[in-house]
Amino acid sequence: MWQWNKRMRTGLIFLLVALPLLLVGCNTQEKEEATKTENAETEMKSILPLDTKSNKVIGEYNGGKVTEGELNRYINILGFMDIQMGFLLEDPEVQKQLTELKKNLLEHYGTRKYILSKADPNSPSTKKIDEEMKTLEESAKNNIFSEENPKNLEEAIKGKGFTKEDLRNHILEELRIKDYIDEKMKGQTYQHVKVYHILISTASEDNRTDAEAKKRADEVKSKLDQGEDFAKLAKQYSDDPGTKEKGGLIEGPVDQFVKEFADTAKTIPLNQVSDPVKTEYGYHILKVADRKEQSLDQASDEVKYTQGNQIFMEILEKEAKVKPLL
Repeated sequence: MWQWNKRMRTGLIFLLVALPLLLVGCNTQEKEEATKTENAETEMKSILPLDTKSNKVIGEYNGGKVTEGELNRYINILGFMDIQMGFLLEDPEVQKQLTELKKNLLEHYGTRKYILSKADPNSPSTKKIDEEMKTLEESAKNNIFSEENPKNLEEAIKGKGFTKEDLRNHILEELRIKDYIDEKMKGQTYQHVKVYHILISTASEDNRTDAEAKKRADEVKSKLDQGEDFAKLAKQYSDDPGTKEKGGLIEGPVDQFVKEFADTAKTIPLNQVSDPVKTEYGYHILKVADRKEQSLDQASDEVKYTQGNQIFMEILEKEAKVKPLL
């Protein structure tokens, strides 16, 4: 069972990743340092709570409409529940492009409403609503949502732009959406891969250019072609700190990786070293050690979480047909 705080973020992680990275200006180390400096000099203040009174229609989806007030209420709840969202809405650069942010959130919210129009209003997980609210109550008392010391959930959400009943309805909707997506996943399989890779980054501390990264990747590939040990070269050359000490090993559902990496991992013959593959992170050299279909029914919660997000995205792109009118 997903924990409530993780389920609350179903769809939100890929949503934030899908936002144009220019919103937060963090594509390179240089931009990160500039942002840190700016943030230190700028008073960080959230734009929340947004006004929830407007009945203006700002979007349509397959079968319904979205008003400005309900979207703002949804954003207020996300800002309270998800620390990443809260930080995002404090960023001055994001606030300058609030309309663009709202368009992305509108797509997500419209897709939720579309799913809810199809989902069972009394699906099995909805019976756990009291348990979920109790968990929220305890989290509020333990200052999970703020640095203040609220006595209860009502005090924690006071002035946040939504009521306790709004929050309860939001959690009920999340439970229904979870059950709907879980039902979609029944009987499905996913491709699990075990990949060794070496990353030559284009965002290194040395301010490496694309051409320099490609040249370095070609040099590593040449060494591998000459029979040098993959694990040894990964430790020496890879810019992926999470895998270089493990010989470059990374594994899991193939579709969790960026497209270019995933496409290569799906098709390259087992144990064959790839040519350098360019992604947004730099150049990867891959060697797939294992690739097999596994049942989602027996998968870990983490894999189900990843696949659930993927199903949500497919519904967003193919069924919900959200049309922003901002």
